[in-house]
Amino acid sequence: MCRLRELNPHKNEIVRVKFKSIDQIVKDYNMDLHEAEDLFEIGDNIKAYLNGGDFIVANAIKKEDNHEYIVVKNHYDRNSEFYIYDEVIESIDIVQDAERFYSADHHLLVVRIEDEMYINGQPLIWDEDAARKTHDFKVKQGRRSGEYINENRKLLKIFENYIADLAVKESFKEGEL
Repeated sequence: MCRLRELNPHKNEIVRVKFKSIDQIVKDYNMDLHEAEDLFEIGDNIKAYLNGGDFIVANAIKKEDNHEYIVVKNHYDRNSEFYIYDEVIESIDIVQDAERFYSADHHLLVVRIEDEMYINGQPLIWDEDAARKTHDFKVKQGRRSGEYINENRKLLKIFENYIADLAVKESFKEGEL
């Protein structure tokens, strides 16, 4: 029985995955690198394969051509979906300690995994250092203009202000002191 079938992850659960090395995948299934890359979508998801980690399950177990897989949100490579095939998994577990909020009414899933927050599978902050390096800067009069600004920081600031206002309001409620 495959690991995915044993674990049986459901939509919106968080799974922690450690992938086999690419060399091991090629060796285990007696295929060349190009075949493995095509079958398991290695090239489009290379950071995910190299890092492993926590992923939000977007779709429960599926089967195609004798390969079982789950669909997850790939926050490493900025792909909206990533198929994790049973053959490429070294270990997989459901993460019980992730903080999460789900609202079916608003179609909203907020998850905090380590130092990042994901809203419907999209990271709120991302890797700002990498974005700054690849951002298209313009040079005017010897100075850089068009400094990189992460628009999601504005959203985070709104959350922070709202929570701070609620905390102040709660602290001044009558009879609470």
